[in-house]
Amino acid sequence: MFVGNVLPSTIGGDVVRVSRVGAETGSPSDAFGSVALERLTGFIALPLLVAVGIAVHPSVMSAPHAWLPLLVAGATLALLTVVITAAGHPRLAGRFADHENWTRYLGAVHRGVDRLRRDPRRAVPVIATAVAYQCSVVAVYAFIMRALQIPVGFGTLLVYAPAVLMLQVLPVSLAGLGVREGALVLLLHDTLARHDLPDSRAVAAGLLWYACMLLVSMLGAPAFAFGDRKSTRLNSSHRT
Repeated sequence: MFVGNVLPSTIGGDVVRVSRVGAETGSPSDAFGSVALERLTGFIALPLLVAVGIAVHPSVMSAPHAWLPLLVAGATLALLTVVITAAGHPRLAGRFADHENWTRYLGAVHRGVDRLRRDPRRAVPVIATAVAYQCSVVAVYAFIMRALQIPVGFGTLLVYAPAVLMLQVLPVSLAGLGVREGALVLLLHDTLARHDLPDSRAVAAGLLWYACMLLVSMLGAPAFAFGDRKSTRLNSSHRT
């Protein structure tokens, strides 16, 4: 999280995870596969929360820009379907499973998808954890809205916040800055206008959310700087 919050988009954090886990396990390709599959669980959890939010608070669909969360969730699920189909197909990603060059990373994703397909119960705790984590992120948004006195209920945030989270991963800015705030302004504009509140409240909500994530993720900075030294010493001693 620390690296993902200080580098463009969240790709930097994934690179660190792959490199650190690969060093621990001795298999960078399997590390890549695990991180890729973990990323995919988020794109299952977020559209699911949008659907739950609509079920809990169906009147949100009468809002002027309610189409945006539906569009983002639908596009995400469509992309996820394409990725999983390609990753699980033996003639697509599967043909790289036994390669030794860089394509072995694609093969590792195929092996992971294939194992989950053969034993779907393995996916249940992973997806449940992803949903729980994303719910905690929505809860952060709820507390921020309350702190800024923005009158948005939790049911509405179950629809809006996941859409913003999906949009902010687009690799077009530093840690989603600008994309997140613009989406919040679009989604909250009419609510703010009805209560004579400026759009700057929505911008402040996005920036405050980023500040919260950055503050919490800074706890990982020491681990990023020194976390691999102990494992390196242990690996050296084992080889000795």
